[in-house]
Amino acid sequence: MATSNKQQEIDKFHEIEMQKIFDGTLALHNLRLQASTLFGTANIATLGIMINSQKAGMLLFAAALLWAAMFVDLVIMSFLARFYYRGFILQEKFSPNTRSTFLLIFAGQREDQIRQIAKISDERKRIKAIRWLNIKTPTISGFWLPLLASLVEIAIGLILWLYVGWSLF
Repeated sequence: MATSNKQQEIDKFHEIEMQKIFDGTLALHNLRLQASTLFGTANIATLGIMINSQKAGMLLFAAALLWAAMFVDLVIMSFLARFYYRGFILQEKFSPNTRSTFLLIFAGQREDQIRQIAKISDERKRIKAIRWLNIKTPTISGFWLPLLASLVEIAIGLILWLYVGWSLF
């Protein structure tokens, strides 16, 4: 899909759609934050229970909570990619100055990836690329940090169980 220098006048439908896309994007960012807070709080509570009861297996449960958080984050980010893509298409079509619009607010690697996906001419390949965008490029806060923390929790749980003598459950 080539970018056109000729911008169109926005009609009422697309104006409402653009607002809904922007609102949906912000709502998904809020949902992502709330989900991370929920799983993080549950993880910390589980660690407190583990220390109080001296059950090493609770660390495995705490790590499982972080894995659930990673899955939820990937799902939310896949929906965000779809919103970004549609917002990009509308911005290219209707905005006279794309340097101060939708995607620039959420600039970075995602913006570049969305721009590359928009250039794919085959619709099936374009849809597949949007769906797999977040699997190929997971975020630090939503994937790599919980993955690292869960692996550390599993290692500590095994050390406490095998070498310190705590019971598993």
